[in-house]
Amino acid sequence: MIWINGVRMTVHDVVTIPGAGSWAEDEVVRDYLSEDELTHHLQQATDHIGTIPEDGTWVRFQPTGLNLIAEQHNHLRLQYLVRLLGITSFIDESLISENLADNSELRVAYSREIAGHFEGLGLRVPPSEVHKFGAESVFPKIGAPLVALGELLENTASLPELRTGGNYIGITARYALALAWGYAKDIVAGRQSVVITGLRKPVTNAEAEVKRVALAHWGVLENLITGIPVDACLGDHLADDDARIPALREFCAAVVNALSVRAVNDVRLGFTARLDLKQPSARDKTALSRLFLAWRDAHLANNLLAAFRNRVRYAGMGAHHVATLISKNLVPADVAVYDLRPADAEELASLHAATTLQSMIEHTATLRREA
Repeated sequence: MIWINGVRMTVHDVVTIPGAGSWAEDEVVRDYLSEDELTHHLQQATDHIGTIPEDGTWVRFQPTGLNLIAEQHNHLRLQYLVRLLGITSFIDESLISENLADNSELRVAYSREIAGHFEGLGLRVPPSEVHKFGAESVFPKIGAPLVALGELLENTASLPELRTGGNYIGITARYALALAWGYAKDIVAGRQSVVITGLRKPVTNAEAEVKRVALAHWGVLENLITGIPVDACLGDHLADDDARIPALREFCAAVVNALSVRAVNDVRLGFTARLDLKQPSARDKTALSRLFLAWRDAHLANNLLAAFRNRVRYAGMGAHHVATLISKNLVPADVAVYDLRPADAEELASLHAATTLQSMIEHTATLRREA
């Protein structure tokens, strides 16, 4: 069925629009603001409207400007919308924003992780262009899961959380480990994974410990980390009494320390952003997690602003990140915010003004009843 400006169209109403007749007769809700919008949608010349086939919900985003998608990662995500709506201009939290050095092992590891990703979205992106779709910085993305992993490895009773059926950390930890090992290999080889001018001495001093640990446990770490398939749970490849756990724990600690030093010495961030990135005196999970989360948010804010200025159409990230950026006034005023989490998701005060998925579901149901 076709609706235009609140009026349901019959076959005769759209007879002059090629291809619209069959849409006017079926049971799929499509709601347009004008005949031109309907025509453009038929011609696959839109990227802001469409129907979710699983439940028939009609979704609508702003046709111009930047749409910021606040998502729950196991629910409706920007990645799904990219293929559904024909989106070609976006940045996403799941992708890295740095153009990793051509000869770096970190680039090799990352390329392995995202192999087939863009093809799955229906896009063809040259390797040299991949970073343009990234919303998140690689180093905080590595560090945050390793903090949690290091603590879990302290007690073998916690290993089920890293296995299939346990916590999602089993997947994110394996991903972070794969990238961390590429980073460590670059340190051992004496090269930067990301070319950053003005890298400060405390960073290189901290990375010396990563090199020492990597070389001390090279065979164990190489076989373990590179031997686990992409998208697998780390814990499924660790036994309760696994002799490799001490080496893995030592490696996590060295990388987390080096990255925490990188955080407070990140020359790519402005002075205001670095104020939130103070090296915690306590080296526990809570303090370090807070540091890495603030570091992630600082780069997400930078990349969101760049996307807005470059007229990128969509940005996707976790709802908590979006809520934090809004609360800190780091989302440009002209950005349209959408909360695509399920109706029973945690309430986040900063997202109260966002257009919700639930409102789209209800609007679709209303049109279906009125048909």
